[in-house]
Amino acid sequence: MTHTTPTNVIPAPPNRAVGYTGRNNQKVAPEWVALRPSGAFYSTLQDMAKWDAVLNTDLVLSRETRHEMWTPVRLAGESTHPYGFGWHVETRKGHRVVWQGGGLPGYASYFGRFLDDHLSVIMFANGDDVDLIAVGHGVADLYLPASLAH
Repeated sequence: MTHTTPTNVIPAPPNRAVGYTGRNNQKVAPEWVALRPSGAFYSTLQDMAKWDAVLNTDLVLSRETRHEMWTPVRLAGESTHPYGFGWHVETRKGHRVVWQGGGLPGYASYFGRFLDDHLSVIMFANGDDVDLIAVGHGVADLYLPASLAH
């Protein structure tokens, strides 16, 4: 991953897309410089595809760690919540999916992994007036069987 940096890098990466905000993304978004563990990174589709490929191996995270990361958190009283370590953990139309959406002023992202289907959907937008989670799930629906529910 050679083109992924935190947003606090100065100067900003060359060839970075201009971000747009407001209703229908009508105006240029202000610069938003941050460094935090939950995000605030510039990246490319190619780098995210590399990260997706690594997540299919034990190179960075063991199979056990990935399983734990993609398991709903157990709450008091033995109930669960559909969130693992940094990922939403759901079953969508009978397909197991882990996903995360994100954004900064002027930008939005979606990264969904349909674990049993070996399908990943990674999307970036240079506008923040977009629901990339709905779009990303919709793109996956185009490729997955209608339902695995019994």
